[in-house]
Amino acid sequence: MAKTATVSAVPDIANINRTSDVAHADYIHTLVIHEPEALEGLVDPSTVAEVEAAIAAAGPLFESSTDKAVSKTITTKVEAAQRALSNTAELTGYAGRSFNAETFATKVAPKPGRSRLSPEEKAAKVVDNATPEQLDALAALLREKGIEL
Repeated sequence: MAKTATVSAVPDIANINRTSDVAHADYIHTLVIHEPEALEGLVDPSTVAEVEAAIAAAGPLFESSTDKAVSKTITTKVEAAQRALSNTAELTGYAGRSFNAETFATKVAPKPGRSRLSPEEKAAKVVDNATPEQLDALAALLREKGIEL
């Protein structure tokens, strides 16, 4: 008697649910910790409570992807700081460099916003800041254009 192969049904890949309970819990947990107001209207409060209870029950088995990313970023920054502070290169190294508090204060101070000047304000600024020689040259250019003062 010949063996017959069993043919399993091919899943409809296009319609398979691609969500994950772990990712769902992680998203909710991230908002609970970092932006609780954002949960309003997105997730039912009972779901939030259920997720938080499941995370508490899982204990150290659950690791938030946000916490993991923050930890990785801190580790990367610490390594970069150690490399920078031990770098002895003359132009780019921080090893042995003295700190200038005045320069630091200047660099972190709020910058005044730029304002758009009208053409009249620009012209007044140019004239106010011009030297007598520059004013003479400007007058000559204006006379060339047929504008008399």
